[in-house]
Amino acid sequence: QLQAELMRSNQQDIEQLRDFSETRDLAGIAQLAHRLRGSAALMCNDYLLELCKELEHGCRTGAEDVPAQVRQVKKELRRIQHMLEP
Repeated sequence: QLQAELMRSNQQDIEQLRDFSETRDLAGIAQLAHRLRGSAALMCNDYLLELCKELEHGCRTGAEDVPAQVRQVKKELRRIQHMLEP
């Protein structure tokens, strides 16, 4: 049941990140990245933690590479999703 909840939550995060990206909602992306940093810390996923930290900072400073950062975070979330699949 925990695995199913993690999969559901992860999928929602991927979709929300996609939606925020499509509307160029940098504040929404930054807020989601901040929340994902907490999740990454709980999972001991230092890679995702660092990606989200960089993404959050990029959103707050208006960095040009935010779209690339979003793609990297989504790629890692998909990798996690694949690992959770039964």
